[in-house]
Amino acid sequence: MFISIILGIIVIYAIINTMVSLKYETEKEILNYHSNPASDYIRQLLGNLYVFGAYLFFNIIYIWGMGHFKLKKTQ
Repeated sequence: MFISIILGIIVIYAIINTMVSLKYETEKEILNYHSNPASDYIRQLLGNLYVFGAYLFFNIIYIWGMGHFKLKKTQ
């Protein structure tokens, strides 16, 4: 569970960092009127980070729930 929480913090940091990068890339897109491959890559990366973050969230909830259930069962 500890590793999942640490990974969750890293994913949240990566999502924030990627959103900031996307902001600057889209500003360049507006000025150039061209599609920027970097912004497409950043959007895909952001989508993947969201999916991995959701997986980690449900993993933490599952591990916590199973630990809580086992503690209740032993008492």
